[in-house]
Amino acid sequence: MARKNPYEKSGKNLYKEYIRERNSADVQKYEPHKSTFKGSTADDTTDNLINKYGQIEISNLRSTEGKVYFKAFITDYSETFESNWNSTEVFGRMDPIWTYQNTKRTIRLSFDVPSFDEAEAKRNLEKISKITRMMYPSYEETQGVSIISEPPVFTLKFENLICRNTDGGPLKGIIPAFDFAPDVDQGFHKTKSSQVIPKTLKIALDFNVLHDHEVGYNKRKFLGVGDSYPYLGNGTTNSTTPTPPTTPATGSTGADIKKAAQDQTLGASKG
Repeated sequence: MARKNPYEKSGKNLYKEYIRERNSADVQKYEPHKSTFKGSTADDTTDNLINKYGQIEISNLRSTEGKVYFKAFITDYSETFESNWNSTEVFGRMDPIWTYQNTKRTIRLSFDVPSFDEAEAKRNLEKISKITRMMYPSYEETQGVSIISEPPVFTLKFENLICRNTDGGPLKGIIPAFDFAPDVDQGFHKTKSSQVIPKTLKIALDFNVLHDHEVGYNKRKFLGVGDSYPYLGNGTTNSTTPTPPTTPATGSTGADIKKAAQDQTLGASKG
């Protein structure tokens, strides 16, 4: 027997919090309202959590599926900054000679995707399907042979914690692993067309950041947004000589221009 979906109680819980904060300045956050979250039509009070915790935005550089948004029911979030070094053993020297290579930033993000009703559950599954399709590359056919024209490079944003500090936009990066699993304890919707739609989805992904601006020190001053990197950027930079964009050669096609822009993003990564 499937246990009751805990998110079905979120409206009552929010209302209790709303009563407690009736005399505070935060009342509007919990006022029951007609849902405005990306096409929802139900009276879903969980949408008010966007005002409190924000939302997660996932897309890709090819813009093949548009942007996908999720309410930020985050269950796990961590980041790793890994400095890579090469070591060389030298005769007569006790310690190896270490040569710095790069610094990699990896984000690990897990979140639940609950549904208020069957319609929202179906929309959530459609969003997951979009991200799954984004994991595959783009192909072009040349002389009857299909070759990869664009790799699956993603963008990810979550408020000020996961964003490009130079302007507040989404980070560019690679998703090497995208995990999706229905919460079987919450059960499923059975549609009139005999489709099985999970009520709650569990998502986990790794995100390897591709820096599209210089990261490091120039003498004693940190480049880019300075002391606010990486989590408190306000959209201003310390750089006075930004790298100009690559100018495509005359006669380039639209596909060539898009490819050149993507190659520049990948090549600009400083780790």
